Amino acid sequence: MKIKYNYSLIGVLAALVVGLVLLLWADMAVNYMIISIGILLFIMPGLFAFISYYLAKERPSKHILLMAIGSFLFGLFLVIMPSFFADILMIILGLVLLLDGVGQIVGLISARRNLHVDIPLYMAVPAVVLVGLGLFSLFAPMQTRNTLLTVIGVANLLYAFSELFIWFKYKRNSVEEEVEETSVVEVVDAEEKDKE
Repeated sequence: MKIKYNYSLIGVLAALVVGLVLLLWADMAVNYMIISIGILLFIMPGLFAFISYYLAKERPSKHILLMAIGSFLFGLFLVIMPSFFADILMIILGLVLLLDGVGQIVGLISARRNLHVDIPLYMAVPAVVLVGLGLFSLFAPMQTRNTLLTVIGVANLLYAFSELFIWFKYKRNSVEEEVEETSVVEVVDAEEKDKE
């Protein structure tokens, strides 16, 4: 049981560290994350595939070599320009949110018009919020990224503090139960010795 408690405490401490890093050093955190992705997912596999291509006894098709070179170059791009890639991701997120919001609004309008259903105005609020978030992400990708990372950081901290509270409370209760069990065992042992 102690191992289980220790693993949960390690997870809580990791969430606490991640939350603090995202809140205090958001720009650096996202850049290092993208650099890590570039190295682990593109540069290393690209190099491995490139070396494997030339070490193979039978030469595979050329498209494998092209994929290896492309993977390596894309990973290099991520390592050299992580901020640019992070902004591109926010722009893509903005486009997705904008299209989703517009699609929901069009769906509500067509349902009202074609099905002659009276749809309350508050049903359009989530779609309008999505459109607003999409526009914000498109025109201010850096602020969107920082806001998103701040929200994730705060969520991690809240999770860590709530889990720490539960962990300390549970540990205290389990210690009290162990003390009670020990005292019961001692009483039973004493009674058996008296009978002898």
